[in-house]
Amino acid sequence: MSKLLNRMLKISFLPAAIMIVSKVFGLYLAIVAYDMQIFIDNEIQFPFTVQLLINERDNVILANSISDLVLLLVMTSICAYIYLRFTLYTRSADDPRTIVKLTKLNLVKWITDKNSVFLKVFVWVLFLLASDAVIIANTLRGETYSWIGVTAFVTGILFMWALVRTFEMEIEKLYPTDKNSLY
Repeated sequence: MSKLLNRMLKISFLPAAIMIVSKVFGLYLAIVAYDMQIFIDNEIQFPFTVQLLINERDNVILANSISDLVLLLVMTSICAYIYLRFTLYTRSADDPRTIVKLTKLNLVKWITDKNSVFLKVFVWVLFLLASDAVIIANTLRGETYSWIGVTAFVTGILFMWALVRTFEMEIEKLYPTDKNSLY
C-alpha cells in the first residue's frame, strides 16, 4: 500500500467516527428532548438486522431532522476550523504581518504543523460532502425538513469551492506561476 493511501486511511478514521457519533447523538438528543417512544426490531430480511422504530411519522421526520442537523453542524464546524488553520498556515508563510497578528492573538500554535495540511482538509471535506449527500437524500425522500437539505447543499457548494481553492494554493506551491514569463 502506498504511503499516501496509508496516511489517507489514518486520517479518515476520525471523521468517520465523528460522523457516526454525531448522527447517533442527534438521534438520542431528539428522542430524549421530545420524549419519543422507540422500539427495537430485529428483521433478518434487511441488511441491518437491528432497527430502531418510531411509531409516528411526524416523530420520525423530527428525529431524523434533528440528527441530520447535528451531523451537519458538527461536520461543518470541524471543516471550517481545519480550513481556517490551513488558511492561516499558508498565509503566515507568505506574509510576516500574519505572524505578528497571530502572535498578538496568541494563536501561533495554529501555524505549526508537521505534515501537509492539504490531505487533512481534503479528507474532512470529502466526509462533509458525504454527510451532505446523506442529508440531501433524506430531504428528497421526505424524511428531513427541506431547509436542512438546502443548508447542506449550500454548505457542500461552499466547501467544494474551498477545497478547489486549497488545491489551487497547493499547486501554486509546486508549480509557481512566473508573472514575467511570456507563456
